Amino acid sequence: MQTVRWLPLLLAACSPLAAQEVSIEASLKTERALTGGLEWLLARQDMDGGWSFPPAEDRSAPRGSRTEAASLALLAYQTCGITHKRGEYKEQVGPGLTWLLLCGQTRSEEFEFDLRGEGGNLESHALATGALCQAYGLTQDKELLERSRWAVGYLVNRQREAGGCDREPGDAGDLRTTLAAIEALTAAHMAYLNVPPAAIKKVIAFHDALGSEEGAFY
Repeated sequence: MQTVRWLPLLLAACSPLAAQEVSIEASLKTERALTGGLEWLLARQDMDGGWSFPPAEDRSAPRGSRTEAASLALLAYQTCGITHKRGEYKEQVGPGLTWLLLCGQTRSEEFEFDLRGEGGNLESHALATGALCQAYGLTQDKELLERSRWAVGYLVNRQREAGGCDREPGDAGDLRTTLAAIEALTAAHMAYLNVPPAAIKKVIAFHDALGSEEGAFY
């Protein structure tokens, strides 16, 4: 009897109209959550355009890499389609990208652009390269083209023979750094930048070799 009583409600809940209403409500909640997250990042942007890990006002906590903090913040905005050229927060993304570029060091002889920044490492560079290549891919801003290519070059030239990437020179291949490298090379590829196919194959093979039970554990 209880089943019969609830059957009309179950049918109504499974109807296309109900599913559409749930989808709309979920989309609105997602949009509000994204907006809240972007506003949170905006409120914690430093005066020089970058970001800090943790926020600069928290002087009691140990400092992390500002390059990583800025890169992750820019990736959050850009993944939502907001760039230094368009979008509600472009006035904040622009200075953030400029700050990131100022952290880089050009190595003309090697055709490299080192984005580790102060206190950073290869993971910092990989995250920054991902943000830079994504910015170029979304805007096709020619001012970013050369430095995007050279940042990819710096990353590829420091890839281990086995395919992984070291956080610091001499380390064994590090999973977190390798994942950041995969994201960076993917962003470069999506932006139609030249990425050696062997570099992508090797870094993915290294990542897969670290897994067990078909990637369930690493």
